[in-house]
Amino acid sequence: MATKKARGSEKMSGSSKKAGGSQSSLAARLQALSKGALSNDILVRGTPRPDAFKGTITVKPSAAGGVLNKLLKIPGAQYKPVQLFPKGQPPAIDQIVIKVDAKIR
Repeated sequence: MATKKARGSEKMSGSSKKAGGSQSSLAARLQALSKGALSNDILVRGTPRPDAFKGTITVKPSAAGGVLNKLLKIPGAQYKPVQLFPKGQPPAIDQIVIKVDAKIR
């Protein structure tokens, strides 16, 4: 009996799982950032295999380090410089906006 050939989208989704960059795992990782964030406005580009993600995350100053750590641990992500913008009147900083632009290898 002949073996079933994989279609193009099935091949791509299978290869992205090997690389650790499937759409569902990336979306789950980015959604996990919302736990420490006040707002999470990140868009994922590319179907069925993500090519890039871009956007902003607004966090409290105490949560900024944890969110950055989770962002930098996303497998296969190649970042343009991540930008941090403090919000508030000095010396009290109320929020930090993290601007992200990354490509997935």
